Amino acid sequence: MKIVIPSNRCKKMELPVSADIVKAFEKYYKNSVLVDYENDTITTDILIYSWLSSFASSEEFAVMARKADEVKAEKKAEKEKAKAEMTADKINNLELTAISSTVRSKDIARELANQYGIKKTYTDNEKMMVDPDVDTVYVAVPNFLHYEIAKEALEHGKNVICEKPFVESTEQAKELKQLADEKDLIILEAITNLYLENFKQIQKELKNIAPIHIVNMNYTQYSSRYDAFLEGKIAPVFDPNKDGGALMDLNIYNIHLLAALFGLPDKVQYYANMQKGVDTSGILHLSYPDKQASLTASKDSYVTPRSFIEGEKGSIYIDGSTGELNNFTVQMRGKEPKRYNLNKYDHRMTSEFNAFSEIIDNHDTVKADEAFVNTLESMQILTAARNSEE
Repeated sequence: MKIVIPSNRCKKMELPVSADIVKAFEKYYKNSVLVDYENDTITTDILIYSWLSSFASSEEFAVMARKADEVKAEKKAEKEKAKAEMTADKINNLELTAISSTVRSKDIARELANQYGIKKTYTDNEKMMVDPDVDTVYVAVPNFLHYEIAKEALEHGKNVICEKPFVESTEQAKELKQLADEKDLIILEAITNLYLENFKQIQKELKNIAPIHIVNMNYTQYSSRYDAFLEGKIAPVFDPNKDGGALMDLNIYNIHLLAALFGLPDKVQYYANMQKGVDTSGILHLSYPDKQASLTASKDSYVTPRSFIEGEKGSIYIDGSTGELNNFTVQMRGKEPKRYNLNKYDHRMTSEFNAFSEIIDNHDTVKADEAFVNTLESMQILTAARNSEE
């Protein structure tokens, strides 16, 4: 039997291979090769040929096949074990009790429930809200629905963890916090970067490079939905009527960092690149009495972002996303740079949810109030930015 290898340089290559090995291969891999017994040839590529020709007999191939089966089974078992050890298992005192979705997405919800061991699925939020086994609701829906669902959860006596951006306006944020306080509940904003170990070290390093005069933060991430957006398919993240856009989706991370590190600025001005009525990218300028800050966010551009905090005695620069803070470097004037990577977990949400779990379990209203200060200041900056758009 001959093996035919299609090639760009010639029409075909004909090379010898043992017929019994080919048959064993076809039996094991089924559609991986095309066998033509009438013409006594098979069609495949050069890599498979090289592999096939290394076997002396079909028996030797069968031994390999059995070993391959064992390896596949081991890898499958490892994969299943890894699924069981996902982020939720690294979070103290957290039990995933239920998942709620739209009727349209119910099959996806069921798949997620099976994958992560979630006991209940709902397609009606009202039924989930009255479930006595649920004490906290994580609001991870399109931005424009945050306020509505968070309020509904609080009214049903549930603690709330609400994804960034918290809500649309400062007024809505204050209303939700007041409602939570009246019902003696905890409400928190999920904003990953402020709970990372690298962020805490950056806070400590500021005094070493001070006084600080210039800050440049960049969160550029070419959106996987941008090409579809250009074709007229508008996803919620690009829908201005659903609080989409670069400011709300990406620059919110930069805003939280600046609010946490330096507080409220004196002036706020947003310069946006607008397409189809939404900011696909833009630069937010924050002016402080002693420093100027430029916050860039883009869903329509590609770059490996780098952010800088510049002081008289040195600087701090962050490589990559300001939402993940995977590493940063401190460069003191006249000294060798020192690189840090102190984040404890692979998944960037693990640290914040460990903190949330502890706050909720201990009903720590002091820490919840401290976290809300940053949320409120960030909402004030965000609201001012939206009102200043040009």
